[in-house]
Amino acid sequence: MALVDAGRATTVGRPTAGGSGNPVTFRLSGGGLALFYRRFPPQRRPADRRPGHRPGCLRRLDGRDLRLGRDPDLAAADRP
Repeated sequence: MALVDAGRATTVGRPTAGGSGNPVTFRLSGGGLALFYRRFPPQRRPADRRPGHRPGCLRRLDGRDLRLGRDPDLAAADRP
């Protein structure tokens, strides 16, 4: 998140629930790097109000994308 805060990176995808979610990285064309987080259902107590992260570039993921083997997050991250 330090690169986002410094204005040097943009996040892509869907809002998180506030955990790291076992990150996975992918190299992109042009020397970029994509970092993916898995989303787990929140296991929070009502008093836990830690915010998740809202990406700068929101993308939907639906069953059709999964069936066709498309990854809209990776496609958006790989654009200049």
